[in-house]
Amino acid sequence: MNEEGFAVSVNMIEDDQTIEQDTDKPDITTTTAIRLLLDWAANVEETLDILSQYDLHASMGMMIHLRKATALLWNM
Repeated sequence: MNEEGFAVSVNMIEDDQTIEQDTDKPDITTTTAIRLLLDWAANVEETLDILSQYDLHASMGMMIHLRKATALLWNM
């Protein structure tokens, strides 16, 4: 969780299908994506804006799911 109360977690499972986006955008891995989000995002909308700027690549043989939440959800 960052100072804005925004949290990110990742669930990973072994799978023969992985995320391998291939455009002209810069490449990032799952762990780099989490660090970027905690450093720069304060909410889910900002998360989507940030991630749309990159090609995401999961670890070999892993499928990922990023879960995002704001402080508002934690306080309910």
